[in-house]
Amino acid sequence: WRTLPRLTRSALFLVCLVPAALMVYDALTGGLAAEPIKDLTHRTGVWTITCLTATLALTPLRRLTGWNWLISLRRMLGLFAFFYASSHFLVYLVLDQFFDWHTIVKDIAKRPYITVGFTGLVLMSSLAVTSTKQMVRRLGRRWVQLHALIYVIALAGIVHFTWSQKADILRPTIFGIIVATLLALRLVPRKKPSHQLHDLFRIHRACFPFAERGELRRTRSVTVRPAARLTHVGMALRRAVQEAGPRPSRLAAPALANQATRKLLGDGSRSS
Repeated sequence: WRTLPRLTRSALFLVCLVPAALMVYDALTGGLAAEPIKDLTHRTGVWTITCLTATLALTPLRRLTGWNWLISLRRMLGLFAFFYASSHFLVYLVLDQFFDWHTIVKDIAKRPYITVGFTGLVLMSSLAVTSTKQMVRRLGRRWVQLHALIYVIALAGIVHFTWSQKADILRPTIFGIIVATLLALRLVPRKKPSHQLHDLFRIHRACFPFAERGELRRTRSVTVRPAARLTHVGMALRRAVQEAGPRPSRLAAPALANQATRKLLGDGSRSS
């Protein structure tokens, strides 16, 4: 179980590389469609939206499963989306227009689907640049607000995809329904914890020094059923909060954590 996040991350990385490898292979072996530039443009665009949709699906999936480690996959999927979006634009820039900047600027200004697509690429570039841990610490809460633009980018990509299709809009419609569903799930409000639960979490964080010194590791050897162990933890921390009053101070939290932890260890040793 502990290796599941690492194995999932490695497998997902390889899966995201497969479309790029297939495109390179088809280009070198003549396996592209009759219009190779159009084929590459279409395939890179589809995989851009696919990676964006997968990125948006991680938060609802985490809420559903309780697997918080899924959030660590967002950065990788987002960067792959940016990689395929950049490849999509480079195919247009190099192979389709041959660096004809006058025509490119004219297309961006006068062709709506290119305008929307280019806007999405610019916004995605800002997210890619600020995806590092240093930028997360530097921007603070503004980082969260900035990266909420991923929903705008996904919608821009779907509009670009839909307007670029002359007749067959089935795939853009499917992507649109999925993204709209994920956005609706994201807007569902979450219940905020009560003050007492917040205090329990704060005292639980104060227990970390005991775990670092090995005092809490003994609980792993206690042969108590999972439900009973949760009961011991909840009762010990709840009693500590009630004895300290409605809102224990930060200075009192370590002492309360010490009391609750040693109570838990004592109860667990007697139960074994």
